[in-house]
Amino acid sequence: TMRAVPYKKSSGSTYLGQYSFKRNSGDPVHILVSTQAKEPMFAFAHEIGHYVDQQHFDIGKALAGNNVGGDALKAWKSAVDNSAAIQHLTSLRQMKAKIVMANGAERFADMEFARYALQYNEIWARSYAQYIAVRSQNPALLSELASFKEQYKSYSWQWNDDDFEPIAKAFDDLFAAKGWRK
Repeated sequence: TMRAVPYKKSSGSTYLGQYSFKRNSGDPVHILVSTQAKEPMFAFAHEIGHYVDQQHFDIGKALAGNNVGGDALKAWKSAVDNSAAIQHLTSLRQMKAKIVMANGAERFADMEFARYALQYNEIWARSYAQYIAVRSQNPALLSELASFKEQYKSYSWQWNDDDFEPIAKAFDDLFAAKGWRK
């Protein structure tokens, strides 16, 4: 079972959203979503992704051999690792690449941002949020996903539809293996 986690709005602009938990017990503290977030539903889904990870998988440890998710979690990792979006992010981390921002401006890719985006707990949260949007077909959430894709397309922060389908299938299988999906 999942523990309850309070939801709070924040007026801060440092984070669009944030999931916090007690390090010693693992108990959830809260999920915050900034009132300044342009995509608040998508930010909330992303933070729920962090919550699901922390409460049930601990992606970093699981992928290091904990085997919490077994073969289904390995299939998710394989799907994300083989995606064009993650391969693009990896290339940005490894070299000084020029990117075109959403506003059309050219600049060098932020290699530190790419490194952050390639952490598996962040990949999990982004892919979980996209999975919820795609599988629910919620029009508002899909609209926010589209907006997020456009804002961060130079980094491939989210996946194109075809690129995402193997990841969505891996989530289907993982959640079925956990008994969360029929």
